[in-house]
Amino acid sequence: MARKSCAVALSNPSTPASDIVKLIVNEDEFQQSVILEEGIIAYPWHIDTKYYTADIHVCALQEKTLGSPDFANSVQAVIVYFDSSKNGGLSDADQWEPFVKEYDPDIRILLCDNCEENPSKGVSKLAAQEWCIARGYELVEINPEKDEEWEEEQDFLETTGIPRIVQALHAHVWPDLCMKGETSDCSRAVQSMLLNSSVAANLMESSGVDMDELLSSNRDGDEGLGEELRNLRLHEEALKNDNSFDPHILDDPPDALGSGGSTDDFFKLFQNLAEMKERVSGMTTDDRKACAEQVVKAFWQVMGGDSDELSDESGEEN
Repeated sequence: MARKSCAVALSNPSTPASDIVKLIVNEDEFQQSVILEEGIIAYPWHIDTKYYTADIHVCALQEKTLGSPDFANSVQAVIVYFDSSKNGGLSDADQWEPFVKEYDPDIRILLCDNCEENPSKGVSKLAAQEWCIARGYELVEINPEKDEEWEEEQDFLETTGIPRIVQALHAHVWPDLCMKGETSDCSRAVQSMLLNSSVAANLMESSGVDMDELLSSNRDGDEGLGEELRNLRLHEEALKNDNSFDPHILDDPPDALGSGGSTDDFFKLFQNLAEMKERVSGMTTDDRKACAEQVVKAFWQVMGGDSDELSDESGEEN
């Protein structure tokens, strides 16, 4: 039986890694723990999102170990907890770094209860952020400080705390995920790129995507999918040589961005997204929201969705 993919919680001696796992899985799943290997406790976690389902293990390491080669290869995400109230708290995270480098996970999260800007004792937020930047982690605080005045001025608030960890894990393309209701207009390859935030970020930044990674992920030998990915590689190369911004992109966004459900339209969306964000930055709040709604509609249509469905959902919320 194939080993399930894993997200691994790593901690310090004063905080059991199982305490971190308990914040992610539900109570029933937490009670179903099994000893996967010596020093490794696994908890089942059923992921059920709008787009896919997957069954993985969220593991707690009781000691510093790589585990077996099978376990190490199954690790897709790590969550490293450190005590931010302690001077030198990041040294505990440093001790896990050799193991994390061996796991080489796609998701790396540095977790703490709270990082103050200028603490009298402990690790400052700046120090934690610099540590993360140097090692490719995302800093997540369980109980971040809130600035209500600042939050009121924002159009969209970032997800924080444990919900952010769950969000990051949900956005990952787990190797054994099962897609829901695949449409004829949106291939699994395109859906995977949408689910994988790191690939999406790559697209927005450079108008390209790591096709080697996607091709290698075609483990089932699906020739049709393989051919589709090879075609996407050609689109990647073409886009690298064409970074022009469509000046009419905001005149009629759904049409300008493409709504025919083709791969050309999908890449055109990403190609223009960063430039469009810069262009709307000077708009009023209402205009930005209106533009955002149009962009969402364009993505929905290029994925094969019906615009009437968006209208129906909006009506239900109201």
